Amino acid sequence: MGNSAVLSISGGTNSLYAGSNISLQVVLSATSTEKVSAMQFDIEYSSKLVEITEILPGEATLTAQKQLSYNRVSPDKMRVIIAGFNQNIIPNGVIAVVKLVACKSALGVSTEIRLINPVLSTPQGTSVSTTAYGCSLTILRDSFHTADKDKDWKISLDELLRVVQIYNSRKMYCECYSEDGYSVVSGSQDCFPHSSDYNRGSDWRVDLYELLRLIQIYNYGAYHPNPNKEDGFDLG
Repeated sequence: MGNSAVLSISGGTNSLYAGSNISLQVVLSATSTEKVSAMQFDIEYSSKLVEITEILPGEATLTAQKQLSYNRVSPDKMRVIIAGFNQNIIPNGVIAVVKLVACKSALGVSTEIRLINPVLSTPQGTSVSTTAYGCSLTILRDSFHTADKDKDWKISLDELLRVVQIYNSRKMYCECYSEDGYSVVSGSQDCFPHSSDYNRGSDWRVDLYELLRLIQIYNYGAYHPNPNKEDGFDLG
């Protein structure tokens, strides 16, 4: 017997910049002979690159008067349940809207958002054979200095003082959803290096030479990308 229903994340290949948001749609497509009344599935992803911030019921779920609930079952997996105290059929269409944010310090890479472990049932509680398809998500890096949190091509005093804090700590780590994507306390070091960590290669600290360069950018009042410069930026 062939598969009777398909769950998929719409959009195919999607892209977003580090630190920005995207909404993906989970779509149900069932044959005319199969009636889906409830379902459960897992969304698996790399929490080092993206994080799910919210999952909302889609139009098909609302039309069937079902409720959607979700819960984190592991750092990289979210479980979604769509059910209700009725035997209404969930029509084909968008059953869930998944909102994600890309890690601020994520590397510029492609990652997979996977739909796994689908369990669909009829109003009578019998199982519906199902295939699930995820999608790829490409994270892009922009040209702003990582200290430039508001991305205005300037380094403010607040942004400069944050790098002074990193300099004083003598070490930094990845922390996706901190103010700038970095931490001075603990974490991994498998993310995009800070723009002020370039002298003699990235060593996960900001030295005095690197700090003085950022002070120079701050004092000048503006900067722009220049790949020919040692830190990748020029004044003005």
